[in-house]
Amino acid sequence: IKTLSSDLTISGNFHQRDTSNMQALLNVYDARELAALAGIDSANTSGSLRAQLYGLPNELKADLILQLDSSYYNTIKLNSLLLNATTAIKNKKLNIDAQATAHSINASGFVIDSINGSIKSDLKQHQFALRAANNDIQALINSRVAVSDKIRMDIDSLGINYKNYNWLLKPDSTRIEIAQDKYSITNFELQSTGQ
Repeated sequence: IKTLSSDLTISGNFHQRDTSNMQALLNVYDARELAALAGIDSANTSGSLRAQLYGLPNELKADLILQLDSSYYNTIKLNSLLLNATTAIKNKKLNIDAQATAHSINASGFVIDSINGSIKSDLKQHQFALRAANNDIQALINSRVAVSDKIRMDIDSLGINYKNYNWLLKPDSTRIEIAQDKYSITNFELQSTGQ
């Protein structure tokens, strides 16, 4: 399938009772046409999405690679984004493992040189790590999130370095709980380690 600004190729086979192996490749050269269809005024990107779905019906896997070149949405701009994700469905349970890296993010004049993130999830428990940096600040967080009738986040590590002043979360995990009518934060204390 081809348009003026993109092309999509799908190949392979999908079976309900046997092994499947499908590949898809979407190339977008200019997303203004797609943005206009979606009713988005100020957005553009170019890049590609590669996907492969394979395996038996009760044990399907999918690999995704998203690469974006220079992109913008309203006042947010980025130079590049790379996302790698693997999903697995086994016995009706979904697991996700993904990593992403973005470079030169500019949000209304606030510039971040790079953001690296990863997540592992089974849709009930989520484990994520995030690291961001620019000339003045470096920050990292490692956390676990569980979602049920409330959201529970355990922050295992948190570090901020601002112009060589270091702040670290005390060694015990911080817990944040958010319910429908209340929230709580337990054991949150940052320590300065000086310059």
